[in-house]
Amino acid sequence: MITLHNEIVEILNEVGKSLNTEQIAELVNERNNYKKRDGSKVTAFQIHGRTKSYDNLFDRNGSAVMLKNHNKKNNVVKRVNTVKENNTTVAVENITKIEYLIKKGFNNIGELENLLNNGLPKLEELNYCGCYAITKPINFQHQFLENKEVIKNGNVIKPWENERLEKKWVENVDVVYFGIAGAKSNRSLRKRLNDLIKHGNGKTTDRGPHKGGEIFWQLKGYGKFSLWILSKENPRMDEKEYLLNFHKLTGKLPFANRQF
Repeated sequence: MITLHNEIVEILNEVGKSLNTEQIAELVNERNNYKKRDGSKVTAFQIHGRTKSYDNLFDRNGSAVMLKNHNKKNNVVKRVNTVKENNTTVAVENITKIEYLIKKGFNNIGELENLLNNGLPKLEELNYCGCYAITKPINFQHQFLENKEVIKNGNVIKPWENERLEKKWVENVDVVYFGIAGAKSNRSLRKRLNDLIKHGNGKTTDRGPHKGGEIFWQLKGYGKFSLWILSKENPRMDEKEYLLNFHKLTGKLPFANRQF
């Protein structure tokens, strides 16, 4: 069985940069390669203790952890997937995973259940245009809400039938939705994500306010999904790249995205 410190090494190799102890703990739990005997989740405090104990493997700077000699090119192993384009094999980073979001600088701002109940946090990053993503929880087994419950919640204007939802579902990925704020105007992440929260709470009209991706709210347990943000000056180009690469790897768009 893999040890915790070896799993941390694997994660830092894949990401190719330093991560803080909370980010590492989240990835250890999400990957599920290392398991504690009591079945509980690995904590940031455990990552802190283990990386301090193995100072032959890790360098520390506050809560940030990096591999020893991390600046040497041969110590960083970037794991990528390959796809065929015009009979040529092309490497594509695995945009479907949480590791990719962290590497690109996305910030996890919390589970949707908390955001729906308490609103968005007071983060400067939310005041700018940018991209956002929704990821599923660890070991999530997808199921869909009954139609009567969806109607009661009021957060899906045009519910889909389960058969259609099943065909749209993508297995073995973390990301279920990519979105943007500021595609055609200087609209902030805060304004766009406030629309998402209003829609999720059933404060809808026939036009929205966040009609895009609304089939997400037909998933059982959507409150445990996480919301990630990344401020960008030109988010439209980034979102298009994310969706294209996701489609190259899986043959589908993320579950709740309907178009490029």
